[in-house]
Amino acid sequence: MAAWGTSTADKARALLATAEAASEARAIAEDDGELAASLTGNALERRRWIKRHVYRRLPAKWLFRFLYMYVFRLGVLDGLNGFRFCLFISSYEMDIGLKLAEIRREDAA
Repeated sequence: MAAWGTSTADKARALLATAEAASEARAIAEDDGELAASLTGNALERRRWIKRHVYRRLPAKWLFRFLYMYVFRLGVLDGLNGFRFCLFISSYEMDIGLKLAEIRREDAA
């Protein structure tokens, strides 16, 4: 059996997290505001506003993602499968956060 973190799936997940973190770092740096984002606009504009102004500043995004998926999106009704799925999604969010912190640390050095 392969050691943790050495399987092809783990490597692919790490690459995806790196790409997602790099994309988020670019979006934070540029923030051109090309697309409309308004708290009082339609559903798409509200979602975009929350993503730009609130979600980026959350201290533990992975925890909020887990609670949102498991409690508010009713993953709890799916039992163990719902718990595992929400845990997987939130751990991926944590990977992205760690990669983003790594990118910021490298840019500061």
